[in-house]
Amino acid sequence: MKNIKIKFIITLVILAVSLYFLIPTLRLALMSPEAMEANPEKVASLRKRAIKLGLDLQGGMHIIMEIDKDKIEGELEEDPTDEALEIIRNRIDQFGVSEPVIQKEGTDRIIVELPGIDNPDLARELIQETALLEFKLLSQPGDLQKFAFNMDTFLVAHPEILGMEIDETSLEPMDIESQGEEKTESDSDIIVGKTKDIFAEAEKTEQDSTQSVEDKKPTTTEDIFEGESTGLDIPYDIDEEEEVITTKPFTGLIDYWEDGSMFMVSKDSEADVKRILKHADISKLVPKGCELHWGSRTQTLRTGVEFRFLYLLNDKAELTGKYLEDASFALGSSADMQAANQPVVNLKFNKAGAKVFSQVTGANIKKRLAIVLDDKVHTAPVIQVKIRDGNARITGIPVLDEAKAIAIVLRAGALPAPLKVIEERTIGPTLGEDSIRKGVFATLLGFILVVIFIIIYYKGAGLVANVALLLNLIILMAAMAGLHATLTLPGI
Repeated sequence: MKNIKIKFIITLVILAVSLYFLIPTLRLALMSPEAMEANPEKVASLRKRAIKLGLDLQGGMHIIMEIDKDKIEGELEEDPTDEALEIIRNRIDQFGVSEPVIQKEGTDRIIVELPGIDNPDLARELIQETALLEFKLLSQPGDLQKFAFNMDTFLVAHPEILGMEIDETSLEPMDIESQGEEKTESDSDIIVGKTKDIFAEAEKTEQDSTQSVEDKKPTTTEDIFEGESTGLDIPYDIDEEEEVITTKPFTGLIDYWEDGSMFMVSKDSEADVKRILKHADISKLVPKGCELHWGSRTQTLRTGVEFRFLYLLNDKAELTGKYLEDASFALGSSADMQAANQPVVNLKFNKAGAKVFSQVTGANIKKRLAIVLDDKVHTAPVIQVKIRDGNARITGIPVLDEAKAIAIVLRAGALPAPLKVIEERTIGPTLGEDSIRKGVFATLLGFILVVIFIIIYYKGAGLVANVALLLNLIILMAAMAGLHATLTLPGI
């Protein structure tokens, strides 16, 4: 009798411990979608202690990628696929995806499975970005105007390029001097200083709304990327626009930012401009020592028109990410006029990088310095002061998750070469929920049928066996929760 009591007490203790480990899983399973949406922090806390669900149950992404070895620069000490695998693993671990699968397949392929990911596009960018960070000066406005003039002249001579059929006629680069005077910097230029105000913008008052169309100048309404949003109105009336299309076809597709330092391309014209710039001869029209780069995202005019910046940059980088010591993301403080409560990425360079950054900023006061990540310009602030402490900041990022992803790829390091997606499958959450519902139903039905059969066949002994089976199931599930194991559909 004494042995039975001891066994009974031990069983109760084991049952109590098992239920303790299962409580987070049960609470999470019983929460309604509305409650989950209203309490994201509570849900995140429960998921850390609950049984993990596999890709086939909670949905997510399955990607097979191949490293482009043709674009590897220099000699690598280790296999580039192994190096890329480690960098991807570091990025995903910092991003916080639970139970990811990251493994090498063959000699040059990598398989990545991300269960429960709710932003596939951001995850794909996080994995694929090479994280090549460069600081490049913008070309002189005269070079920008020269390029636009050359483009207009070339397109007038080759009107077929404006259509769908592109003639691959060769063209020698034209040497045409820029027209017009260079514009001065506007009040919306950014102040480049120490971390707390490195890319802050000066306030700008709006122009009188009663101003005529002919007299209107570009005005700033809201700083999306370091003071680069605009309230610009299209400066052509109908007759002028028809003339521009026939005599200045490229100029008719773009506009200039208020200081003349970069192009503005409306969303309606963006596809046409990109198609034209793909023509083989366009590179010959770019001034020597310069290159074109698109802005990383679209912005919105005061009139509601969406546009994207097109930059003409010096092809030589003044500073690269190899000097980067740390990158972190945060929300700008409420006292920060330029990035109040907006996501930012703070950059810190090492001692050598700080010295170079100090020299670059000191020698280029009042010039724009573009921050280029993977060939896309995130911002191009005006340097107002010499920066000696090696701190910089990227602002104008719309959501905190994107700022987090940028900080992660910069901190984890650059990939040895770009990754090409060979196969991608996205499993929606509906499939996962349906699998769970059917799996649980099958489990309960099977358990009930087994219990009924054993009780009928074995009577009292069968009842004891059923209790043992139930305890075994509880202990097994508790062990999975305690060990943070992953439950898949075959496991159910």
